[in-house]
Amino acid sequence: MKIFDTVLGLLPPWVPFAAIGVLAIGLAGGFFALEASRRAEGAARVIAADRKAVIEQQQKDARLSADLVATQAAEIAALQDKARTVITRIDNAPRTTGCGPVMRDASRGVRELFAGAGRAPPGRQPAAAVPRSGTGR
Repeated sequence: MKIFDTVLGLLPPWVPFAAIGVLAIGLAGGFFALEASRRAEGAARVIAADRKAVIEQQQKDARLSADLVATQAAEIAALQDKARTVITRIDNAPRTTGCGPVMRDASRGVRELFAGAGRAPPGRQPAAAVPRSGTGR
């Protein structure tokens, strides 16, 4: 202790306070560095979770797309089979000089494929009422 007292006796009186101030600043800087490190770690965890969520969503979307493509392929195959029977019916229609049986089979076939079987085509709709301009009065 005697050496410590002699060293302090040689130094100006403000040096111990300056040393305590430097230590306090270092301690505060360390605290802020630690807090910044915690925040950076939290941000890294959020980024990693976001990336994982994006990858999982992409995989889920890929599975859904594959299911939709398979379903659409099956529907297209069924539609092609129906269309093939309609085309065969049109090709085997009796030959005449007019287009009656062929057009009848074609229009029925289109209705069967796209609008539903047995429904008559909608008739002509009346024109919408248009107000007259005031020029002819």
